[in-house]
Amino acid sequence: MSELIFWKSWSSSERKIYLALLFAFLTILSFYTFSVIRGDDNALNWNITSTAETIEVPVMKVQAGLFEFELNADNYLINQYYQGSAHDITTTSGYIFLIIFSLALVVLLAISTYLKRFWYLVATGLVSFIFVNFRLEQLEIFGWIDNTFLIIVLCLILPVSYYIHAFKYELEFVSRLILFTIAIAIIAVFIALFSQNQNPFYFLVHYNYTAPVVISILFIFLVSHEIIFLILYLISGSVNHQGKNNLFHFIALSSIYLLNLGLVYLKNAYVIDWDLIYVNAFLLLVMSTIIGILGFKQREIRYEHILPFQPLGGYFFLTLGIICFTTISYHTITLNDPVLETFEDAIVFSHIGFGVMFLLYLLSNFINLINKNLSVYKIAFKEDNMPYFSANLAGLVVVAAFYYLSNQAALQQGFAGYYNGLGSVYYHEGNNFLAEEYYKRGAIFGFNNHRSNYSIGELSYQQNDLDKAISSFKKATQKNPTEFAYINLANAQRTNFLFFDALFTLKEGARKFPESSEIMNNLGLLYKRTNLLDSAVYYMEAGANNSWGNKTNTTNIVDILTRNRVNLPYDSLREIFDSSDHLPLKTNLLAYSNNTTRWLDAQINSNQLDSILDLHQFTYLYNWGFSKLNNPSEKDVSIISQYATTQNNALYSRQLTYLSALMSYKRNDLTTSLRSLGQLQNAADKKGYYNHVLGIIALDQNAPQLAVDFFTQAVEEDYPGAVVNLAISLTEAGKKAEAIGVWNELLIKDSVEVANDIMVALTAPISTVINSDSDALKYQAIKYRSEDLDQVVRESVLSSINDPSFQMGAYSANIKRQTERGNYGEAKKHLDRLVQIDSSTYKNIIDELQRDLNMTMAADKLITLEDFDTELAEFWSASEDRVARDHFRTNGFQNPFNESDVLIASRFFKEQVKDLDLAYNIILNAIEINPYAVRLLKEYILQSIEIGQSNYGKNELEKLREFLPENEFKDFQQQVNKAIQDFESFSFPAS
Repeated sequence: MSELIFWKSWSSSERKIYLALLFAFLTILSFYTFSVIRGDDNALNWNITSTAETIEVPVMKVQAGLFEFELNADNYLINQYYQGSAHDITTTSGYIFLIIFSLALVVLLAISTYLKRFWYLVATGLVSFIFVNFRLEQLEIFGWIDNTFLIIVLCLILPVSYYIHAFKYELEFVSRLILFTIAIAIIAVFIALFSQNQNPFYFLVHYNYTAPVVISILFIFLVSHEIIFLILYLISGSVNHQGKNNLFHFIALSSIYLLNLGLVYLKNAYVIDWDLIYVNAFLLLVMSTIIGILGFKQREIRYEHILPFQPLGGYFFLTLGIICFTTISYHTITLNDPVLETFEDAIVFSHIGFGVMFLLYLLSNFINLINKNLSVYKIAFKEDNMPYFSANLAGLVVVAAFYYLSNQAALQQGFAGYYNGLGSVYYHEGNNFLAEEYYKRGAIFGFNNHRSNYSIGELSYQQNDLDKAISSFKKATQKNPTEFAYINLANAQRTNFLFFDALFTLKEGARKFPESSEIMNNLGLLYKRTNLLDSAVYYMEAGANNSWGNKTNTTNIVDILTRNRVNLPYDSLREIFDSSDHLPLKTNLLAYSNNTTRWLDAQINSNQLDSILDLHQFTYLYNWGFSKLNNPSEKDVSIISQYATTQNNALYSRQLTYLSALMSYKRNDLTTSLRSLGQLQNAADKKGYYNHVLGIIALDQNAPQLAVDFFTQAVEEDYPGAVVNLAISLTEAGKKAEAIGVWNELLIKDSVEVANDIMVALTAPISTVINSDSDALKYQAIKYRSEDLDQVVRESVLSSINDPSFQMGAYSANIKRQTERGNYGEAKKHLDRLVQIDSSTYKNIIDELQRDLNMTMAADKLITLEDFDTELAEFWSASEDRVARDHFRTNGFQNPFNESDVLIASRFFKEQVKDLDLAYNIILNAIEINPYAVRLLKEYILQSIEIGQSNYGKNELEKLREFLPENEFKDFQQQVNKAIQDFESFSFPAS
């Protein structure tokens, strides 16, 4: 153990410095190990690109006669695919590298001052090389672009070094460190203050490339035979050696080790590609370095004439190790793979070359001693036959042979790494042109290296040069492939419409990276585009097994399940929704629940949404609002409206306004709903759709003439199905001749199957209808040909219908028709008969018909409110009560299609509250939205006259002529004229 902890016998100051360097070395070694484990994640990360697609989800169904309309609206589904980022170029790691190298340089400067004159001069030359390698002229200190600042730096460092070496030899090591640290700090301050370069220290990191790499390679050579030495130590280091046949074991283990190195070399040289687990070259370096801490001490006999191991040799070895692993770590975290290949070649070549020669050296000098099972490791560097220097020289020759056999690939890769570093500098500065030029040089020197080609691919992709991006990303997948290169290559191919190329690329990537959730996700999305949904879900589920990819992959899986209405247990749906904080996943889950009408009682968390929405927040908010359509609250509508009217959400305003209109409609607030839809009606790219929506709503509110207007505009916009909808609306509006014309056109041109049936219902002789066995035909005759039927025939048709549903439909249609015409007696008679036919199955329909009849008669003052609604009667009497006023105000403005409610509310404010303006505005609001309501038009005309706006009334009077029989119109015209005379007489009495 004393051999391992050799520093225990050193002085206190020597021990502290050595342990500090050892701690720094082990820390850097640990960081290197961590960076190797992180791999590509050191500099690349995943960007998730979200695209929003729509799916039609049912809003409501509307029945118009035998025709059913289904109003659908879009819900949003989020697709998420991965895109590899550009290299994460930050200056922090570079600055740390520069600081560590500078501090290591300080230690080496301090050590050099202890050397004898010849070796001191050699060391001084090497130090000068290091400072020249910094390329200080690039920093433009005071605008200098020559070597002036380099000369100043050397004039600061070298005199201090020589003064200590020649005149202050007794100066303590710590003091020497302090002096050189001060000198380096002064240089750093000058650079920080007077450099005209934007990032001077980051420039130093990459222009100071050669010295750290060369020092690292020399250190690799220095420790390259340590594993052979370890085998010797393990074989001959035991106390009892009898009967162990150490020579055989030593040769066998060494041969196995060297054979594995040979396999690594052959693999790297593309001679073999066997399915083996190869020795990791950098792991060998780590082992060799750790062994070398003791091994370098054992070699003291070879270099003690230059400097003693205690403490300078120990300091020197650890400092070189720090530089080596700091350099390798930096190029590992920046993914500069050509430099790492240079290091790998240096490790393999030197471990083979120096290892073989060291093995021959040991066998040549100590074969008998090894065979005698003696502790040869203690004298391993005291040669007898073959000089140690000769063995090392021969090892260097072997390394040189490997180097030339590889066509100097290590040097070429080194140049590639240098240019990659400069590319990073200019990319960081935003100079993409220079960055790309340096990356191109890196690609030339380092054949198919990942760093250069991936960076060129990223820059080309940003510039939308897809062909160049595809070519570069493809090269990046050839030698040192990453998941990022495969995904970016496939994305570029997909964007360039090379779908199958993208598919094959991702399949190849999946073979090389079978655990990649990102590749599996993107592969699943490609299969989704081909409608191979089983394959799509298979790959996405395979990727979702990885926890990080779970949210994204699951989001896409739910998208597919939603489109195909695959049944999911509600409890599972609820659990996933509640446990997830991933908005795209929650958005898709809401779309699923909306599409299957298995409503999720979701709540909006204010922390989830900003006042200015992004894509994820908007789609989640929209689908959430849609999930409330089943029973929206006033607060729900307010939330959607608030976001819709926020100026910075203009991109999403139309969709949110439409949603708030649907929510208002579901709350029976038709005024708000239809005014919002009216604003959207003129949207250039959706005009046909919004007229379609308004037409369906008009039919739902039993306003077929208004529906005709909307569907006519939808036809003009060539909206799909608009002609059929127009034909149905004309039929519902009683415009039989026009309806027949459109149905006939549909029958001839488009062979619409339903047109034939409806044409029979509209044109067949009444005798045919009466004698028909079709209850559907009789129902349609009652509904659409009421004017063709006298009372006797109508009664005969009604009594001949047998099917309860058609019977109910026919009676309901007749009652509504008679109520609209003011034939309340006949309407009441048929309602009484309907109650006798069925008072249970259709109770809700019968109750609604009864209330409509009562409200209509009350509005016409034929009965009082007390006759059928005591609560409403109480409100009528309480004209001073705020609750009563709010009730009638709401009833008056909320639903213009509920004509009786509007009329009663208007008269309440006119007769009870004496607020003529409010009474007038209630009617005005109603006819603006429901302009074909005859009773409302009549009331508007009369109230216009009462408030002195007879011209408005006269304008609407002409419109009314179209909807009234001639005799009824004349009677009302006389009533209007009398009202005008009364108003004028009251306003201007005779003097």
